[in-house]
Amino acid sequence: MAIYNAPLDVPDHPEKACQTAIEMIKELKEVNNGFKEKGLPSLDIGIGINTGFAVVGNMGADMRFDYTAIGDTVNLASRLEGQNKYYGTHIILSEFTAEKVKGKFLIREIDLLRVVGREKPSAVFELMPDQPESAHNKNERLAQRFSEGLRIYRSMDFQKAFEVFSSLADEYKDPASKLYAERCREYLKTPPPSEWDGVFISTKK
Repeated sequence: MAIYNAPLDVPDHPEKACQTAIEMIKELKEVNNGFKEKGLPSLDIGIGINTGFAVVGNMGADMRFDYTAIGDTVNLASRLEGQNKYYGTHIILSEFTAEKVKGKFLIREIDLLRVVGREKPSAVFELMPDQPESAHNKNERLAQRFSEGLRIYRSMDFQKAFEVFSSLADEYKDPASKLYAERCREYLKTPPPSEWDGVFISTKK
């Protein structure tokens, strides 16, 4: 766990956290290239970033204590980290972080999520890593089309949403789009209730 904006104030701490995450993924690729050359299996990681208030300081007893942070803000970040496996992503931001870094990084909303330990759902976003200009434009197109597919999905037009997400999964090899295509297929077989709010309830930490 990494804590930003403590013990010293860092005005742009959400941006710093996101930049760190991007650099971690870049470094992971270099590490895995070295592993591959040695015939070793590759590693993968997921990162969850949340912004909010927390209790921060030295905690524990005289024999053992650590400088750490606790609270709902920390718990949500931890839950988001674990969701990367489900969406096929590497960096997930809470809506609170996404709001503060919007326009500074390429991000896309990927779900309305209710995680273990929280009653209120949260919008969650993927932070899409830096790419060369051509690939960046490709990611921008993916993000735009995914956003449109998400709008259609939430309007409960699951056939049209299935077509959008299937196309994105094929064209971009995008795990999140493949996931939504599968969700749409299931909803076409068994439609959700009319009061469905589009929230996905995660039962995994």
